[in-house]
Amino acid sequence: MRTSRTGTRAAAASPPTGAGAWTTAGRLGTVALAVALVVAPLAGVASAHTERTAATVPAAVRAADASPVGPWKLKATGDDGNVIETVTTFHADGTAGNNKGGTGTWTATGRGTFSYQITELIHEGGQLVLRIEIEQEAALACGGFISEGTARSYDASGAFLGTTLVTAVGTRA
Repeated sequence: MRTSRTGTRAAAASPPTGAGAWTTAGRLGTVALAVALVVAPLAGVASAHTERTAATVPAAVRAADASPVGPWKLKATGDDGNVIETVTTFHADGTAGNNKGGTGTWTATGRGTFSYQITELIHEGGQLVLRIEIEQEAALACGGFISEGTARSYDASGAFLGTTLVTAVGTRA
């Protein structure tokens, strides 16, 4: 037993038992630490709440990455596990487009934060088969950006098919 500063007593942690237990525990600890080091700095960046994001990302980083204008390689991952890679360009006039035929707009929402909306029309055999409306909130940091939002899908007649939650990671193209 050990006593904490407040005087409460707690059982001391017992070491793992069995052959290789320390090795396995050590590996798991190393993996957990590696994940924490990668994910923790991005936790605020991935937030759709731009006020919290702006407070989390250091001012010097936001100043260096204050505008999304230009081409980006995007890797978008849906909550359904689907991964789509595109090249998306944000233009200085507030328009946006991607190499999948999507067009839309973007708007600065704060220093180093922005939102964007892109509509993609999917055709097969010259006929419209699917419309996807993408809406994202993004934060720039460390030469890239992370965004969260939705992709709403509609069939050719305009009937709503469903919503997918999407997280996208952008790197300068």
